Amino acid sequence: MAYLTTLGMFVLSCNLIGLVPGLESPTAKAVVPLGCALLTWTYYQFYGVRTNGLIGYLKHFMGPQDKDMPLYVRLPLPILLFPIEIFSHLARIMSLTIRLYANMFAGEMVTLVFFSLIPFGVPVVFEGLHIFVSLVQTYIFVLLACVYLGEATAHDH
Repeated sequence: MAYLTTLGMFVLSCNLIGLVPGLESPTAKAVVPLGCALLTWTYYQFYGVRTNGLIGYLKHFMGPQDKDMPLYVRLPLPILLFPIEIFSHLARIMSLTIRLYANMFAGEMVTLVFFSLIPFGVPVVFEGLHIFVSLVQTYIFVLLACVYLGEATAHDH
């Protein structure tokens, strides 16, 4: 809970820094969301291994181990699913990074364009939109971190 709260406060404060005139959001640069995504990925991998043990955690990558499945399905399934799951977990880093970076960068650019075209009145609407996008992107980033952590620490019954 402490990590997720800290992550949420950090991402939100980085997103909202762009509201201050003359400053841009750190999350509008790809390095900051990448760092948050890598830290989150490492965190949920660590807790997945800590909760289930190394062998138990690796079993998550091999699909369902239902004893009622026929043998001809049960044997090739882990061989097929393991590389797909590894790729899927690595793609989560890219997904978290690009989602946060692209939305914050686009929001900054839209606000900048409207400030340069119409310096009074209309840009205030886009500042409100920037606040809304900042809140939504923080919520999505932390929600996905919760989902990934929940999947990694789940026990198959």
